[in-house]
This record gives sequence, structure tokens and C-alpha cells, in this order.
Amino acid sequence: MLSAIPIFIVLGVLLFFSFASVLGNLNLSSLSHLNVGRLGLASIEQPDEIQQARDSKKETRQEKEEEVENSSSPQRKAKENSSSNQSSRNKTSPISHQTIPPPVLDTIITKGPSNHTIFFDTTTVSFEFVGTITPSHTLGEISFETKIDGLQEKWQSTSTPTRTIILPPGPKEYTFLVRAKWKEIVDLTPASRTFRINVSPYSGKVKISRINPPRNSQSSQINLTTKLLKNEAVNITGWRFEGRTDQYSIPKGVRQFAKFDTSQILREDIILEHGDTVVLTSSFNPFANNFNFKPNQCFGYLAKGKRVSSSIPTSCPFAKPSKEELSLFSPSCQDFISKNIRGCEIPDYSQNLPILRDFDCVTYLKNIENQLTYEACFQRYSRDENFFKNEWHIFTDGEEFLRLGHDYIVLRDQNGLFVDTYIY
Repeated sequence: MLSAIPIFIVLGVLLFFSFASVLGNLNLSSLSHLNVGRLGLASIEQPDEIQQARDSKKETRQEKEEEVENSSSPQRKAKENSSSNQSSRNKTSPISHQTIPPPVLDTIITKGPSNHTIFFDTTTVSFEFVGTITPSHTLGEISFETKIDGLQEKWQSTSTPTRTIILPPGPKEYTFLVRAKWKEIVDLTPASRTFRINVSPYSGKVKISRINPPRNSQSSQINLTTKLLKNEAVNITGWRFEGRTDQYSIPKGVRQFAKFDTSQILREDIILEHGDTVVLTSSFNPFANNFNFKPNQCFGYLAKGKRVSSSIPTSCPFAKPSKEELSLFSPSCQDFISKNIRGCEIPDYSQNLPILRDFDCVTYLKNIENQLTYEACFQRYSRDENFFKNEWHIFTDGEEFLRLGHDYIVLRDQNGLFVDTYIY
């Protein structure tokens, strides 16, 4: 019994301490759970207030961050902005000057023929023009470049705002182009004018050099000159002179004939060659009607006893006998031949007794008299280089188309295109 009591006492003590230990742990755990529970209960019971607190705290934190940001040094902010801008430029424009647009040029033609103008009586055309630049305060002078489409392939530079062009004769269409230029920048849309030259290709090559109008009993006369290249020829048959009241067409002519028989002579177109001139007169032809000609060395035989122009040859080529041939004749015969024979005819020696009595002299004179004709002369000299004169003679045979006083005469080619003009 006594032994059992201590055991129960011991067991009781042990149980007490064990219970106390458990109870201590239980109290701590309960307190902890109780606090947590209270917090959890507050969170559950008041969610809006907690969320507002959290938001207020967040706003307070952002305000503080902004204050810190605003309190940073201006130099730092400028540096950061500069770095940001530079980064942006590097991304959008690797070359800084490309961000500034180049100046823009514009060109305007202020004076000259309008578009599609046709020139009927000149090959000279003039233009005036101006250039502008944007921005207007751009420094530097504006120059110009011009070109004629249909005539030139390259632009021509000029510092003056004008250009006069002398175009080649002949019907053709051209376009005048002009563009303003500043340094190496040019107007990308040049100003232009298109026009047409409707002038004869012989304009400038055949010119009216002189006109003598009719006066009292004096016939009129027109002179033409040429500026033709060697081996160049111009057919003027069918060309016409036009006055304000009348006109005249150039007829055919005769250049070469071996025998003077107007009924058999072939009329051909009048062809002008290098160095040729023309004399057109309203007088009557001294040789035959409708006989327009180019004189030659033998015309002296045809002109005997006629009133002809001073430009028509009146002398005749004649091969005088050599000294050796003359030595065969008497002194009186030698003297007569040397002094009196000029080529067109044998002088009359019917009253010259020394010659009449000289049989050899008379025989010689009769032989050469048969050679002093146009036909014989043509056969002998027509192949000479200078056989023809460089001059055509045209006769209207009394037809007067130039009026008294003053007039405006236009020369046109076979196609009616302008060749030249003359005012008298």
C-alpha cells in the first residue's frame, strides 16, 4: 500500500508537469491563433478600409518618387533629353542635313513667241525669262541653262535672262527649254515653248541684193546674189516675187547651146551654182523672146549690132597668129592683122589697096573670117573652165510687176516658203 502511494505520487507529479508543459504550449498557440484570427476577422469585416489604405500608400509612394525625380539636377535632365533626342535622330535620320529640304527653283518665260507660233518670214527667235528660289532668303545668284530640242542635245549655261537663236532655214518644229540653276541645283520642271519655222531651206542662201523700180521710161531691175557652197545648186524656176499688187514667177532658161536657133534651143530649169547671180529686168530681150540665158565667152558674136547690158560679153575670143605665122606675110599684112583683128569680125579692107593686092593676106583673112562665128567659137572654147559667166539674165519682155514709188517685195520658193524680202 505504502509502496503504491509513492508510485501514484510520482505519476501524479509527472502528469502535472506534462500537463503544465502542454498547457503552456496550448496557451501560446491559442494566443497566436487568437491574434491571427482577430486580424483575419478585421480583414474580412473591413475590406474597403484596407484597400483604401493600400491605395493611399501607393499614391504616397508615387508622390515621393516624383518629388525625387523633380528634385534631380536640370543638367541631368538636359543630358537625358539630349541623349533621348540623339537616339531618336539616329533612328530616323542617319544624316542630319537630310532633314533640311533643298531650295526649290522655278523658271518662267516672260517674253517670246507663244506656244505653237509659226514663223513664216524669219529664222531668228528671242526669249526672256526669270527664275525664283524658295526659301526667298537663300543666298547666292541664280543662273540659267537653255536648250533647243530639235537642234541641240546639251544644255548651254548663261548668266543673262535672255537668249536669241538664229535657226537654220527649212520648215521644222523646235522646243525652247530654259531652267533656273542655283549652285548644282536646277529646276526639275524647265519652262518651254514650242514653235515652228516655216521658212524655205534656201533662206539666207539666195538674197535680193537690189531693186530698181520703174521710173519714167526706164525698166525695172531686180538683182539676186547667192551664198552657196561649192557643188551646191538651187533650182529657182517656179520661184515668185510677190508685191502688194502683183507677182511674177521665174521661168525656164537656156544655159548651153551650140547653135543659136531659138526654135531649136531647149529650155531648162534655171539652176544657180556657187557664185552665181541673177539679173531680172522688165525690158525686152535683145536676142529673142522667151530667151533667158547664162552668157558665155562667145556671146560677143550674138551681141554684134545690139544694145545689151554691160554685163553681157561683147568681145570674142580669138587665137591670134603666132610670130612665126606672121613672118610668112608682108609687113603691111602683118600690121593689118595685129592692129585690126579683135576676134568678132574681120574689119573692112575693101578700100585698103596694099591688102587687096596681097593675095596671101586676103586668102588668110577669108579663112579666119569663117572661124569668127558663135558656132565655131562654141566648138573651140565651150570646154574651158571659165567659159560661162556666173550670171543669169531673165527678161519679162515688157511685163512690169513692180509698182512705182515704194513697195514690199517677198521672194518665195516653189513651195511658197519665204526666202527673202526687200523694201524699196
